[in-house]
Amino acid sequence: MTSSDPALAYWWVPSNPFALGVTMSAVKKERDGLHSANFFFTWKPTDRESHPQSPLGTVVVLHGYGTNKELMAPYAALFADAGFNVLLVDLPGHGQSGGDFVTFGVREAVAINHLPQQLDLSDIPSPLILFGTSLGGSTAIRSAATSDAWDAVIALHPFNDPLEVIPNFRRQVPAVLRVLLTEKRLNNALQLAEQRAAFQFDDARLTTQLAGYHVPTLIMHSEEDELIPAAQSRALVDAAPDAITLLLTEAGGGHVLFQASVLARCEQFMPWLAKQLRQPELPAACDRIEIPDGLPDVFLPTPTAEPIAVQSDETL
Repeated sequence: MTSSDPALAYWWVPSNPFALGVTMSAVKKERDGLHSANFFFTWKPTDRESHPQSPLGTVVVLHGYGTNKELMAPYAALFADAGFNVLLVDLPGHGQSGGDFVTFGVREAVAINHLPQQLDLSDIPSPLILFGTSLGGSTAIRSAATSDAWDAVIALHPFNDPLEVIPNFRRQVPAVLRVLLTEKRLNNALQLAEQRAAFQFDDARLTTQLAGYHVPTLIMHSEEDELIPAAQSRALVDAAPDAITLLLTEAGGGHVLFQASVLARCEQFMPWLAKQLRQPELPAACDRIEIPDGLPDVFLPTPTAEPIAVQSDETL
């Protein structure tokens, strides 16, 4: 990363009624019983009545490792349709933002915490809400732990300790090459990464930032996530049980499918956010998603989530 405060690229999506559609081009069933699919989302403004002049707040949407703000567009459409202004951000080292390295939330959170000061405050009405997936989820929690600017956080399958997660990426490497990724070579690569990026992996452990954490936070995680196991989220709840609620699903697919299943996730995180804002109509945004026939169950709304931790009664 060229500096501790790289330039961030972003899209600004004003509060507006949006139509969100899902189109499937192929579906297949894998050997492990999970579905994969070629699909894409479509989103565009509708002719429905406009939202009130004053938005309900601002949602900053953060993507996962190796992706970009464009892939988070469906979530932007959902929040804008519900009445929020939305800021889609490329994290440092991703998309069109500056920065040469990924530091697993350490410097990413610093950059995100500078956003409220860098933007015209008149364009970002409060409350300010962070929404992130994977790396974006961990960055969102770290940002809220280190700045008073944020009022609530929603994080999908975040990690606590990257050193416990990075070895799991071996599963994504073809078997013929996997034998080359020995533990020794991995450790050497991690040490080299620390030298080049001038940071320490120990500093990226998120629980070290959660003493006194009080920001209302919803974490959602699937037990089927092998890349970032649900134990990572449990550690975060244990560190801040009065502020964090964990919705753990027994199903929901692996890491990528869980992130993409916006339909199922919507009917779980929107009611939580509505409770924080005392806005019972927010879940209606989920009902306006156009669902095609034949969509795999993993993408459909499901009531399988159970609360693992009790969240504080405080609201925004």
